Amino acid sequence: MPNLTKLYLSNSHGVNGNEFPIAFSLDASDSFKESPERVSAYFKNLAQTDFFNKALASHGTIIIRNTGTTDPEVISKYINAIGTGSGDQPFVQNGTTATRTEITDILCTANEGPSSIYIHQHNEFSRFKKHPTKLFFVCTKYGSETKGGQTPIVHGAELFKFLSEKTPDLLNNLAISCLLYIRGLYYAQIWANVTLTKTSWRDYYCFGREINKNDELPVAKQKAQKNVHANVSEDYEWLENNDLLVHQHTKPVRLYHNQYTGQRVPTLFTSLATYFYQYKVKSYNTPTFELRYDDGKVIDKNLLEILLQASIDLSYEHEWQEGDIAIVDNYQVSHGRCPWSDGPRQILVSLWDTPNKQDYRFWIPPK
Repeated sequence: MPNLTKLYLSNSHGVNGNEFPIAFSLDASDSFKESPERVSAYFKNLAQTDFFNKALASHGTIIIRNTGTTDPEVISKYINAIGTGSGDQPFVQNGTTATRTEITDILCTANEGPSSIYIHQHNEFSRFKKHPTKLFFVCTKYGSETKGGQTPIVHGAELFKFLSEKTPDLLNNLAISCLLYIRGLYYAQIWANVTLTKTSWRDYYCFGREINKNDELPVAKQKAQKNVHANVSEDYEWLENNDLLVHQHTKPVRLYHNQYTGQRVPTLFTSLATYFYQYKVKSYNTPTFELRYDDGKVIDKNLLEILLQASIDLSYEHEWQEGDIAIVDNYQVSHGRCPWSDGPRQILVSLWDTPNKQDYRFWIPPK
């Protein structure tokens, strides 16, 4: 009988008394792994016991190693089995700022940006109205000569704890105050009318799902802004060059509810690190603006520098092996990407959502 056998990762560490991340090896015969249907059935049956949901709630990320395949079609079956067996459904992407290409009906490239670029920490779609609850990252190609390319992940509860000691003012200003005055966080971001990176507002994974290639500009804009309004923000405007400027109002300090233990743990759900870095270096991708609180006050850059460095120092960097699957609780754990060179690396991603998920609560600073 197949089994998920516990693996120990040398660079994992503890967060809130739990190993982060937790890892397993698919312990099964070669003949079993040669049957995608049997492996899928095993994963689905295991998921239906709440195995993956419970592990994610406590550990934030699950690594599955020795899956026996790098075929995206086969891995899609495994992800679908785990996802549907856990009670989830595929998340529909709208508004991405990463260059992505569809590979299967549930897998796409994670980010096609230059391999020399370090992508800093972010929770997927954290600036939007709608966010996936789970991410499945899979490694379909990693050469023996490849150097780098790890995927760094950071537990939001660990980052919160660090910042509560080093920069409590930042957390207090990003949160709902004791007087219930909502300051929160303001982002402004432009989706260009024309780009070379498949990140125009017209593109499929941005706001172009309903746009046809023959649509006149006014029709395309109308379809795009309907998408923006539903998924990202009700506060947006068209610029003179037909670029789309979206104002985003978020509250990034939240309480994560572990439904299995009843605990509510304060955590960060945000893209502050990557957004601040992109602003500093004038990113190759979408233009970004100075970071502000939602009342218009500029955030002290010294505080943001501390957050950015902490997001690097606290990260677990996953060393990929071909066939690896990493399941990330997007509400608890942020992710990024290390540069690589000298060989191939391909990481695909599948985004999933939990229907009727419990509403999160915002963290309120103590008096």
